[in-house]
Amino acid sequence: MISFKSKFLFIVLLAICFVSFGIVFFKQKNNTSSFCSTMNFVNIEKIAIGYDGATVYAIDNGGRLIEFSTLTHAITQKTISKSTSRLMLGYAGKEIFLTVNNGDGFLSIIKVATNTLVTTIPIPANYFSYNDQVAVSPDWKKVYLIVKENNEDKVFIIDSTTKAVIGNIPVGYGAVFSLNIDGTKLYVLGRKLSIIDTLTNIVLNSIPLEGTASSVAINQDGTEIAVTISGDMNSSIKIIDAITNQISDSIEVKDITPEKPSPYGIYNVMPENVMFAPNGISAYAVDPFWHFGIVYVVDLNLRKVVSTIPLGSHTFSMAISPDGEKIYLLGVPFDGDKNVMTVIDAHTNSISSIIPVPDPEPTLPEMFEFWFKSAVKKIKGFCS
Repeated sequence: MISFKSKFLFIVLLAICFVSFGIVFFKQKNNTSSFCSTMNFVNIEKIAIGYDGATVYAIDNGGRLIEFSTLTHAITQKTISKSTSRLMLGYAGKEIFLTVNNGDGFLSIIKVATNTLVTTIPIPANYFSYNDQVAVSPDWKKVYLIVKENNEDKVFIIDSTTKAVIGNIPVGYGAVFSLNIDGTKLYVLGRKLSIIDTLTNIVLNSIPLEGTASSVAINQDGTEIAVTISGDMNSSIKIIDAITNQISDSIEVKDITPEKPSPYGIYNVMPENVMFAPNGISAYAVDPFWHFGIVYVVDLNLRKVVSTIPLGSHTFSMAISPDGEKIYLLGVPFDGDKNVMTVIDAHTNSISSIIPVPDPEPTLPEMFEFWFKSAVKKIKGFCS
């Protein structure tokens, strides 16, 4: 029989826990510090823009889809799945898809514009989940994944209706890939660039690449391909003729604003996430580290970097408006812990606005986890 004293002590302890939890919740809701640190559940590395240019979409590490209005700069957030899920954004032709990997052996593909589930497919064994790379055909009928088999990477092609594997293509090693806008060619990037005809599933050409290749893009008319290369002594953007499938130019990527030294060393220029402007005249690449984040602007007629735009934030992903007027980037400033949306004017190659992205309203389980960890740190004396 539990004594009255024991019951009383239990109720008092429970009350203290609830009061403490309430204080943490109230403080966090009002964006003030609580216990050892503030919560920050958002970690954004991938964004995409709708074909009408009205909305920029982003995903975070809490299973949420973030929508940014390019007209009003209003930000809304939707919970898509549980916080342990892995999300990925991509383009199916001109439309945007979202994939959800809950770690249960299945991959869900959602059409973002209508928020409708297209398909849920079983993930093949040995699925190579680096950045959760997925490609979807413009007609939504095919899904492409990279799978490792017998020490070799293969592109698996899955029918989105029957969910059956309808083809696999050996590519040696592949980590990043992209479809052209009409879905007729798939470009798989690794130690080489493999160009695949999606109608015949034949590798048309494999182009060896020196250095570390990190991103690949195709211009809108499908005539040129760009690949970012990082090296110990130099970095470049390789331009490939999509007709001949051969490298036509190598554009040196370098900082042309040397008055601000990078903390990462003089040779550590690392261009990533290359993108063509819609008019095909310019290309852009983002470097998340050099000068605390920078955008390289490439004139494709001159075949050289003509401008660099310091960001001041750790940024991997960007999106270009359909009219080519604006460039949108999401990242975390190096002197802070909150995400910001940086908007660049493509005419002046300068930042036109920086908009803070508010942290999402934390759920009760997230708040409890934060409270518990902070309390443990406080008890152990880890906090100042």
